[in-house]
Amino acid sequence: MCHNGYIYTESEALCVMYNTSKNKQVIYSLDTLSASLYQLMLKKNFNDITITEICENCNITRKTFYRNCDDIYDLIDYRADQEIRKALDEIAWYRSPAPEMVNSFFMFWEQRKKMLTLLYDQGLFPHFKARVIKIGSEYDDYQKITAVIGRGYPVIKEYYDAFVIGGFVHLLESWISHGYDLTAAELTEVYLLFKQGRQLFT
Repeated sequence: MCHNGYIYTESEALCVMYNTSKNKQVIYSLDTLSASLYQLMLKKNFNDITITEICENCNITRKTFYRNCDDIYDLIDYRADQEIRKALDEIAWYRSPAPEMVNSFFMFWEQRKKMLTLLYDQGLFPHFKARVIKIGSEYDDYQKITAVIGRGYPVIKEYYDAFVIGGFVHLLESWISHGYDLTAAELTEVYLLFKQGRQLFT
């Protein structure tokens, strides 16, 4: 992944570099700055957007920007992380059968097509995808229901996480590339068919 000529390794891309304080002013600043960046991305390429433009667009000072972020990429991370955690929070992990759990995930992103398309069109989706896998695999409820997987063999658990969570985000990516030609419910059916090993065509 590259930003302003610098190649990010996967480990660097997954680091949290923005201010993680729960202070209301910090949250307001990050919300406002990230919204400003997304507004500008609707008009121009991500790599052509400057910190000055972002700040002027939302009337926040550069000093405030650097108090909360290292660079523009941190705003992409902040917004993505907030949405990913919301998606995970909306899944009724223990109260719903598997189809409802899967469908709730896809329905969440169906309501955020604009954001997904923007990330995809700007070449930022691989970064988003890696963050979904990392945050999802570390999410408490997911950890509880998959705790027995690969017990004593951590690498097996890592493969399992890549298979399950990676399957979700790869379907999201394909969904975007096909112009959201299926509904969330139809995408859920596709996921479950594949997961069960059943064939769509005879």
